[in-house]
Amino acid sequence: MNTLNLNTTPTPTITEPGVHIKFSPVLIEKLTNQAWDEYSRMVGGIAFNGDKLPSWPEVDPKIQAAWRAAIAKVITVNVNM
Repeated sequence: MNTLNLNTTPTPTITEPGVHIKFSPVLIEKLTNQAWDEYSRMVGGIAFNGDKLPSWPEVDPKIQAAWRAAIAKVITVNVNM
């Protein structure tokens, strides 16, 4: 089971003109983990260079942060439609 350290993970915040949404880090982490797992499944667990994709906890922190930001943006776009 994956764990989330709320003391070191910032709460993603999305600001759009006239809209400010603050998401729970737990929600973002859960959705991001699910998205990574599905992405990995869809590409057969293999990266573009032929390497095996790591499990979510083993993903580089910079890449994890980018995936979290992408998930937060998708939620914001869908909420604001």
